[in-house]
Amino acid sequence: MEILMASRNRANLISLNLTFDVFDKYGLNHSLNEITKVFEIISVAFYPFVMCIIITKSPKKMEYYKYFLMVQSTATATLNLMFILGNPTIVFPFLVLYNDGLLNCNATMTKFVFLATIMSIVIMATTTFAQIAYRIMVTFDRDHFFYKMSRPKIFTSLIVLGCFGVAAIIFVPLAIDPPSADIKSLEIDFPALATVFDNHPNTIGYFPEHFGFVQFSILALFLVALVVVPVVILVNTIMIWRLKQMKKSMQKPTYKLHAVLCRALFVQTLLTQLLLTPFLIAFALSLQFALIEGNIIERLFILSSSVYAVSEFICVLYFITPYRIFLQQWGRAILGRPRESTIVRHFQSSKVFYLARKRSTF
Repeated sequence: MEILMASRNRANLISLNLTFDVFDKYGLNHSLNEITKVFEIISVAFYPFVMCIIITKSPKKMEYYKYFLMVQSTATATLNLMFILGNPTIVFPFLVLYNDGLLNCNATMTKFVFLATIMSIVIMATTTFAQIAYRIMVTFDRDHFFYKMSRPKIFTSLIVLGCFGVAAIIFVPLAIDPPSADIKSLEIDFPALATVFDNHPNTIGYFPEHFGFVQFSILALFLVALVVVPVVILVNTIMIWRLKQMKKSMQKPTYKLHAVLCRALFVQTLLTQLLLTPFLIAFALSLQFALIEGNIIERLFILSSSVYAVSEFICVLYFITPYRIFLQQWGRAILGRPRESTIVRHFQSSKVFYLARKRSTF
């Protein structure tokens, strides 16, 4: 906390002699915004189609698991919708926030967009971890404690409690410690902010010397960002280990469904690690230590979130077999190609098996 307060001290910020240009230090904000909008629009437009397939094409064995996919897809689409309509922007190195989109009516709307954005991220993170936990827990014997905890009513209750617990850590400090009044007076000591306040009259935020519960939320985000990589690696390792154990004892059709869902989930978490986690860590560092570079990191984080949304939808539709088969059949129908029969697929798989077996004899 002392380090944070020292870095965001009013005197230290004044000594930087900030100008308005420093908020777009590399001159890339406009270009990144335009690229981001393309992916955001694609993800939001793609969402109804993905939801329709998840709802109508999930087999009975995915009757409960499909709700994880639905919640995750909804949270991802909501996040991108908030970026499109609100485009919440933090002005680093200050704790100053404004909406740069259509939802720029008043200070209350600025708070709503900011909180909705955070809640979408919380739900995305919670459901991803819940999917991994669920896939691990259902691999145990029916009498095992973990399997009993994976029953829909119990597991749903645990998810809701976990989600509200994480949200409380973030939202309660913000509710106790509301934004500072008359934040526009900052332009007296920081003329660089005058243009921000003129262009965005509904800006909210905190004074540099402010020390309150909001710092707890920033610290919590910083600590979570530091541990997210090892935690994700650990739970994925456990999931793969349990999948190998299942192969020895479970019936082949059931195992194949588990393997398909685990593969999709593994790719999804890999995308999270590649596209979101690095920028989340950099963003948390920028907030914690009041870094000017946070302005460009913020733009990159939003861009990576929109790319992740599109990638996630593609991942779900491609790696989960029932969805992929439907899309293949749908594509053949559109192109006017004959539907591949079950007999042909069986003949091809048998032929491949025969050739592989023949090679092994030489």
